[in-house]
Formats: sequence, structure tokens, C-alpha cells
Amino acid sequence: MPRWLFAVLVLAVLQVLLWVFARSLCFLLGGKRRRWLTAAVFVAGDGLTLAALSRLVPGLFIAQAWLIALLWLWFLAAAAGFVPYWLGKRFAPQQAATALRVWLPAAFVALFAWGFFNANSTVVRHYMVALDKPMAQPLRIGVASDLHLDSGFFFGARELDRLAAIFAAEQVDVILLPGDVINDRPDAFYAEGMAAHLRALQAPLGVFATLGNHEFYGDAEENAQALRDSGVRLLRNEAVVVANRLVLVGRDDEMNDNRPPLATLLDGVRRDLPIIVLDHRPSDISANVQTAMDMQVSGHAHRGQVFPTNFIVQAMYRLAYGHENIEGKEVFVSSGYGFWGVPLRLGSRSEIVVVD
Repeated sequence: MPRWLFAVLVLAVLQVLLWVFARSLCFLLGGKRRRWLTAAVFVAGDGLTLAALSRLVPGLFIAQAWLIALLWLWFLAAAAGFVPYWLGKRFAPQQAATALRVWLPAAFVALFAWGFFNANSTVVRHYMVALDKPMAQPLRIGVASDLHLDSGFFFGARELDRLAAIFAAEQVDVILLPGDVINDRPDAFYAEGMAAHLRALQAPLGVFATLGNHEFYGDAEENAQALRDSGVRLLRNEAVVVANRLVLVGRDDEMNDNRPPLATLLDGVRRDLPIIVLDHRPSDISANVQTAMDMQVSGHAHRGQVFPTNFIVQAMYRLAYGHENIEGKEVFVSSGYGFWGVPLRLGSRSEIVVVD
């Protein structure tokens, strides 16, 4: 689809959502169609969209919340279309309208509260797999993708301390951070002293990371150095043997046009040890499972983060979330520990993955 056509479709859908929002406000205010209110909704909504397109950070954040609110309101308004029929059988029309005016904002607030809970209440997903290789002892791997460290107001030092405590309680042998650790730029990372909190992540075999697309949205080298300054072993298109127990392979995100194929990175690596790959996006799964790797950990898709984008990422990737054995290779795609933009999740949950 041409980009201009995609942009036209998005803007057209936005106008429909704004119209639904304006009509909902008129209904909540007594059913009167106030032209000034409708005009204000369209001016504000389209203005925030332009702010998002211009990459203004405050505008982008507000626009994200605004668009999510419009989308969720559309779902509630669609549901509300059936409520009067149900209420009309039990109440007089005026009573039904009053009940609907109470239900609609209450459901809207409840939806946002649920989304905020999902984004900030982390679950630990446990998996157990068996590799067809001799191992002197079991291995417990902790995975946290997509931290998106930004302003500490939403996601920063406090969440890093919580992550360190969870990994310590889980007694993981190694910690893997497959990309999008830093959100675009490390300014807030340095200003708020997050390096010391990231350094608190400890595991006997170390903490390893690779770069995601958001590290490349800023200065990749600057973000890479910030991770190294925090005691993280950054793997940039390289393979390392860890304590003679496993081979870790880290790939840059595909935004690095010069990154080699995984098969090239595996040339000459030890095949008697488990080979675990950190690949931020799950876009190369079909090619990666044809190599000598044993396991891949990815993130990026956030499981859609906010419904209904769950369906979009499912259509984009061979595996958009969860675990699957694909042609004898274990593939894990996490919904991520953090979130992008607004602190909301619906249809997904903040998570940490532990693989035995």
C-alpha cells in the first residue's frame, strides 16, 4: 500500500473516531448538538495528530493517549448501542438514558484503570525446555525485553530496582535484555542516575544485551556506551562463549543495514554448547531456525500493547508472542517488561520470562 494512501486512511479513521467522541460528549451533556463542542473536538484531535507527526515529544505522548482514548471510546460507544435496547425493557426511556450516561464514563475510566494495571503489574512467565545437547547442569535464563527506559516519572530507576529484585528472587543464572533497553536517547538515563540501578541487575553468568530499534532511533553508539557504562555486556553482531556453559549470540536490530545474517555469525562457534540468540525483532524467525542455533529470545512487538493492535502484530510475525518449538528450535517472544509511550496495556501484560 502506498504511504500516501495509508496516511489518508488513517486520517479518515481519525475523523470517524472524533465524530463518535463529539457525539458522545453531546449525549453526556444532555443530548444537545453543540456545534462549538464538535468543532473543538476536531480542532484538538487533528492538532494533536499533527503534533505527533512532527515528533514533538510532549505532543507525541499526548497524541498517543488521545488516540487510545478515542479508540476505546469507539468500542464503548458501539457497546452502548446495545445497552438502550436492554435497558429499555426494564426502565423508562429517560431512566435508561440516565443509566447510560453513568455507565459510559464509568466504563471508560475502568478501561483505563485496567490498562494502567496491566502495564505496571508485572507477571513472571516460566517455561521449561529440553535441548538435545549434554549439559553439566541445568541453566535458568532470565529475559526482560523492551524496558524503554525514559523519564523516571513513568519507567526508570524504580522499575529497574524491581526488575533486579525479581531476578534475584528467581535465582537466574544469566540475564538477557534483547533490545529497546533505552528509549531513543540516554539523556534521562544519565540525568536520573539509572546506570547504577541497571548495574544492580546481577547473575552468576552475567547480564547481556543487544540493541533494538529504539536504540537506533537515537545515536546507537551513544546508547550502546550507556549500556556498557552500566555493566551490561553488549553483543553487537557477535558470539561469545560464557563460562564454558553456553554460547550467546547478539544481533543488532534490522535498522542496522549492515548486520550480517545469523548463519554468518554462527560460523565457527562451538556446537557442543547450547547456542542462544538475542534478536530484538521476531522478523527473522523462519531464517534463524534453519541455522545451528538452539534458542532465540526476542521482544519488540509488545503483544500489540494496546488492543486491537494484537491482531496486527500477529499478522506481521511468524510468532508475535509466547513460546513455540519451530523445526526443533525453541523460540520465545516476550510482550516486554516496559511499554512504549503511554503507560497502558490492554490485551497484553508487562512480563518477565524465565526459561529453565
